[in-house]
Amino acid sequence: MWLDLDQAELDAAYDQSVWAPNRDQIIKRYASNSDAVRARLGAPRRYAYGATPIEALDVYVTTRAHAPINVFIHGGAWRAGLAGNYAFPAELFVRAGAHFVVPDFAAVQDVGGSLMPMAAQVRGAIAWVKRNAHRFGGDPDRIYVSGHSSGAHLAGVILTTDWRRDFDLPADTVKGGLCSSGMYDLKPVRLSARNAYVKFTDEMELPEPSRHASRPGHRLSRHARVAGVPAPGARLRCRADGGRQAGPAPGRRRVQPLRDDRNARHSRRPPGPRDARADEALSRRRAMKAAILYKANTPLEVVDVQQQGPQAGEARVKVMAAGVCHSDWHIMNGDWTLPLPMVLGHEAAGIVDEVGAGVGNVRPGDHVIFSFRPQCGRCLYCSIGRSILCDGHQSARWMMLDGSCRLKRDGQDIFQMARIGTFAESVVCPAEMLVPIRKEMPWPQAALMGCCVPTGVGAVTRCAEVEAGASVVVIGCGGVGLNVVQGARLAGARLIVACDLLANKLDYAREFGATHTINATSQNVVEQVRALTGGRGADYAFDAIGGEATTLQIIDAIRPGGTAVIVGMAAMNVRAPITPYMMALQEKTLRGTMYGSVRPNIDFPRLVDLYLDGRLKIDQLVSRTYKLAEINEGFAALRSGQVARGVVVF
Repeated sequence: MWLDLDQAELDAAYDQSVWAPNRDQIIKRYASNSDAVRARLGAPRRYAYGATPIEALDVYVTTRAHAPINVFIHGGAWRAGLAGNYAFPAELFVRAGAHFVVPDFAAVQDVGGSLMPMAAQVRGAIAWVKRNAHRFGGDPDRIYVSGHSSGAHLAGVILTTDWRRDFDLPADTVKGGLCSSGMYDLKPVRLSARNAYVKFTDEMELPEPSRHASRPGHRLSRHARVAGVPAPGARLRCRADGGRQAGPAPGRRRVQPLRDDRNARHSRRPPGPRDARADEALSRRRAMKAAILYKANTPLEVVDVQQQGPQAGEARVKVMAAGVCHSDWHIMNGDWTLPLPMVLGHEAAGIVDEVGAGVGNVRPGDHVIFSFRPQCGRCLYCSIGRSILCDGHQSARWMMLDGSCRLKRDGQDIFQMARIGTFAESVVCPAEMLVPIRKEMPWPQAALMGCCVPTGVGAVTRCAEVEAGASVVVIGCGGVGLNVVQGARLAGARLIVACDLLANKLDYAREFGATHTINATSQNVVEQVRALTGGRGADYAFDAIGGEATTLQIIDAIRPGGTAVIVGMAAMNVRAPITPYMMALQEKTLRGTMYGSVRPNIDFPRLVDLYLDGRLKIDQLVSRTYKLAEINEGFAALRSGQVARGVVVF
């Protein structure tokens, strides 16, 4: 059709002011309608899918579990529009049980007039959604794309992308799409006035959907036919009524209309059951050694187990080092009653060995620290930045997110502590519980970043938010308590009082930054603290042990208006009788902190940086290392107080 147009007619055909003279009004309506939708649905989740600030996307989440995903590519003549102004269709999808995703991408004038970066960005957004759909409850196997105007052109590029070749993703990454009012042939656009701001080149026409479809050996996809992309080799031929339509070139078979057969897609699935892909993990079982607790108050047994490979959203990690922690001991001695048999261990670091489908936050070869708390990314607590309290998963915390186990011995399921169980040569766990770190971080020190370091430092900096010049009391100088001490040092506290029953622990505390120490076997902790603070009490006190007596001590040791923080994890049946009258009268605050109230994805890398910059003492924490076969010796040393921290190395 465009071959019959003169230059003025061609320019007008691609001039929005001609065929949409009320364009400004329409765009304002897009924005106001989008604001109204956000008022009803709530703000979207915002995720970065690339390295530049513009490479981010908005996700409007539905309540339906494992829901399909529609990615909408907005229009704007390639030079205008932001995701925030294109939320107005979201409500239709969300109410119908689908997630609605709108990516931002560069405007053509911001990338030198080329369409190539835009095409790369929208394809990158789709790849991110495929790999990270689990973060917002989406089904990575049901991704669809839609687009309007220039966004339809980019959606056409997405629909004709070779995902396997370009992104190492399944060929059917995008299951279908709808393109409206799009520009699929760039030749007439190149000849129009739009070449004033788009610097068209022959190379730039490569993202053109019809050219993707016509590359050797590539059959035009069903999606492209739905979108209205001409078949390879199609010519424009005249109709009797004077119009023109696409027709087949001589010698080519004409593209037939799609059958209205909703079940036709099943015939295109590969042979085998629908869950065959999940069964692939069964063939990747491997034998390895792990330390298992079969019965409370008995030693751990280091035995061979069978490990199933990672499934969707999971990763397998070769464990390089794992800390020996009191939390493990609470399970061993029956303080915490959990189902057995179980592989213990939760404080560890290692190297990613392989990943399952949909994993995008880590890749094989990454050095990672395990987080023993999940991060679904969509629950209330993850949304407000308190992911340690994440409650977005319903499965038990000793099983995978799908409610199954990855370990077996003699046909019996073996549970994993905190879904990780790191006293093992390798771990299969949810990938969301892995945090990549710098590769120069040594393994024993990296392992301690998984529990005692963030728990102690975070209790001071994240939970209590101790200010410079404050007075701080720390009761208990084990691995966690010593990190409370150095957290107070990092925060700039002027008075840091460390309390313990063992002289060697108090020596450690002085090395980590304590200005004063109290041996509780011969001194009254509360009286000594008040003597050091002019009779008033400390601004902050931390119980790094967790018990009735120590909880009452930190309450009594703080001044009126002070803050007491329970850091150590007590036995489940421990109770501490406080006096509500005095708490109210003196306006004292008693707080609890889990995992130091840290945000692992943010804080673990920062703590690694502090260590590598020489500002965080971790070398001094590693008192002794063990082989996995010696793990029970590690717990004996822990119970006797001989070590600051013992570490199992592999």
